[in-house]
Amino acid sequence: MNRYLVPIIAFALLVIVLAVGIRRAPDKGIIKSVLIGKPAPDFALPVLGSPQAPFDSRTLRGRPWILNVWGTWCAECRAEHASLMHIAQTGGITIVGLNWKDDDALALQWLEQLGN
Repeated sequence: MNRYLVPIIAFALLVIVLAVGIRRAPDKGIIKSVLIGKPAPDFALPVLGSPQAPFDSRTLRGRPWILNVWGTWCAECRAEHASLMHIAQTGGITIVGLNWKDDDALALQWLEQLGN
């Protein structure tokens, strides 16, 4: 019994120290980034299904937009797709999708089924 008592006490003390530290942290819940307030970098990428017409980020300069990284292999991407379609239909903000590590044919089929 005694050989288990020391690790249990050490673990309990560690939990207490970490809990006190988290509660007293002045900027908990704040994500600091050096990119906040800076413009997004310019990029040009091929458009899915028509690679000869690249998408250029400069066309969106000065307007708010969302970059959605997705793939047919991603279960959460399928779950959030309906919400993104609703946002796109109500207008106000442009959504740009970046198909990540995926087969173009599968991605086009996925968009045909669920909407683009």
